[in-house]
Amino acid sequence: MKESELEALVSLLSDPDPEIFEHVRKKIFSLGPSVLEKLERFWEMTDDPELHQRIEGLIKEIHLDHIGQQLTEWAENPNNNLINGLLICARYQFPGLDAEKVRRYLHHIQKDAWLEVNSSLTAMEVVKTLNKIIFEIHGFHPNTSDYGSWRNNMINEVLETKKGNSLLLGSIYLIVAQSLDLPIQGVNLPEHFVLAYLDNSSLSRLFGSSFHPRILFYINPYNKGGIFSRREIEAFLTRLQLPRKDEYFYPCDNTTVVERLLNNLSLYFQNSGQRIKYEEVRRLKEALKKGKEKN
Repeated sequence: MKESELEALVSLLSDPDPEIFEHVRKKIFSLGPSVLEKLERFWEMTDDPELHQRIEGLIKEIHLDHIGQQLTEWAENPNNNLINGLLICARYQFPGLDAEKVRRYLHHIQKDAWLEVNSSLTAMEVVKTLNKIIFEIHGFHPNTSDYGSWRNNMINEVLETKKGNSLLLGSIYLIVAQSLDLPIQGVNLPEHFVLAYLDNSSLSRLFGSSFHPRILFYINPYNKGGIFSRREIEAFLTRLQLPRKDEYFYPCDNTTVVERLLNNLSLYFQNSGQRIKYEEVRRLKEALKKGKEKN
C-alpha cells in the first residue's frame, strides 16, 4: 500500500463513528507488521490526542500479533533454536531490539569457550572451564536484589547488565554448551531452572534407558555453575512439598524454556497489577501453545 493511501486510512481512525473506526482499524491491522514503521511516523507527526492514542493502540496490537505468530512458528519447529526463541520474547518488550548485537556477544562467549574446551577434558573439567568463562571472565551473576523483575527474562538486558535469574543464566550456559555439542541440557525444576550433564559415553547409549538419559550430575547456573546431585533435587522437592515428577529430573526442550520465560513474565505482571501486560502475555502463551500442539 502506498504511503498516501495508508495516511488517508490513518486519518479516518479519528472518525467519531464507531463502525467506521472499527472498519478502518481492521483494514490497517490486516496489513501486518510491514506498516509499523509508517504508523510510527504518523504517530510522531499527529497533534490530535485521540488520533495519537488510537495509532499507538494499533501499533501495539499489530506488534503483539506479530510476536504471537513468530512464537507459533518457532514452536512448530521440532529443531527450534533457543536463541531465536529468546529473541522473539525480548522483542515483545523491545520492538527495536538489535538482534545482531545479541548474537555477536553470544558468539563472543561461545568463541572463548571453544578455545578452552577440548575432548581431553573430563565432564567436571568441562564445567569448571565453562564456569570460569561465563561467571568469571564475562562476569555473569545472579540478580539477588530483584529476582522477579521482567528484565531478568530479557536476553538483551541480561547480556548488558550481566545479571539475571536462573532461567536466563541457564539459557546462556545452554547456548554456549550447545554450540560446542556438549551433552548439557536444561531441567525444568520448579522455582529454580537447572542444567543436567548427560552421560554421553558409548556404554550409556548402549545400555541406558530408552526413556531417560543417564545423568552424571546437575549444574546450578544461579550459583556460578555449582555441581550437585539428584539427591539434592529430591531434598529440594521435599522442602517444597512437591511430588517427584520425571520432568523435575530430566531434560526439557527449548519450547519448555520459552514457556517458562513467559510464565515468569505473566507472574510478574500479575503481581505488579499490570493487567494489560498480563493479558498480552497470556495471548503470547496461547500462541506458543498453539505451535507446540502442532509440533
